[in-house]
Amino acid sequence: MADNKSFYSSQTFLNAVYSLNISLESHFSNLLFLGQPNRMIWASNDYAFYQRAQNNNANGNNLLDFPFTNYKLKSIGYPPVERWSAPGYTNGVIIDEIQKAIQINPVYLEYESTYFCNRQDEALYAYQMLRYDEDIKTTLDYYLSLNNENGEPVQCTFRGKLDYPGSVYEPEYSEKEWLEKNNIHSFAMDFVVDTFFLSLNENISIPTSVIATFNQLHSVDPEVVLEADQAQGIVDYYNQVVTF
Repeated sequence: MADNKSFYSSQTFLNAVYSLNISLESHFSNLLFLGQPNRMIWASNDYAFYQRAQNNNANGNNLLDFPFTNYKLKSIGYPPVERWSAPGYTNGVIIDEIQKAIQINPVYLEYESTYFCNRQDEALYAYQMLRYDEDIKTTLDYYLSLNNENGEPVQCTFRGKLDYPGSVYEPEYSEKEWLEKNNIHSFAMDFVVDTFFLSLNENISIPTSVIATFNQLHSVDPEVVLEADQAQGIVDYYNQVVTF
């Protein structure tokens, strides 16, 4: 049996990506799905239907249950600036909540994403909401716990800028005939988040408030699952070890 544990024992810097993903799910659930959880799924475009079916089967539902949106990190880019000349990279940036300098690494996180539904009016409505979101140049807050100078964890706020360079209404698919036969509509909504990675050497954790948001989005019962297991569940979910 394969061992699903990571080869790297310490990778707390990745909690920044996980926290951002949870903020993205919450944002799109409110923007596109009237606040309904479980309509955002972590999957590539090619595996969107498969993962949607897997998630629903785990919850006793054997239907795709439209509408829904898949999303998954597909690429990481860096701004065209020499890192050693950027003060945030060389000297760090003071984080207000802990009054401590943290080394940061500016990045563009590129996600692939598609919206699926079975009514054209749903597709038109959601696409219009997406275009509005792009026009107002949305920024997302996400939250991490960092240790202050006394070694105490403090919740800190970080921000990413959301952009949609790849939104296409009703794109062409190789399975177009099958989609039309089953009355399935869609639009591509690839997006980019302009943000940064934090230093690999920092003790970065996911705050309790963010864990609670993930639990709500994925119907995890905090009365049944221990808090430590809830935090590990987030890591396992985004590494596709578990399904909620």
